[in-house]
Amino acid sequence: MKIEKGDRLVCVRTTTPDYTDDERLILGHTYKAIDIDIRMPGRVCVKLAGPYYTHNEFVPVECFSKAAHIRDEKLKQLGI
Repeated sequence: MKIEKGDRLVCVRTTTPDYTDDERLILGHTYKAIDIDIRMPGRVCVKLAGPYYTHNEFVPVECFSKAAHIRDEKLKQLGI
């Protein structure tokens, strides 16, 4: 999945083998890709939306799915 600045991303996972998050990411919440840095491959910068965390953070791409991708999957399940 190719992510570009400004893409809308939906959180589908809060942990990966190299990233453990207890309360910063919210499952099902939509985030906006703020930055992509070539020095951090496999990570995307998002603005956190948790009650205590409102800063930007580089998070693994595996934690997200594009909103359009999720919509297409749901439509496919419904047979549309």
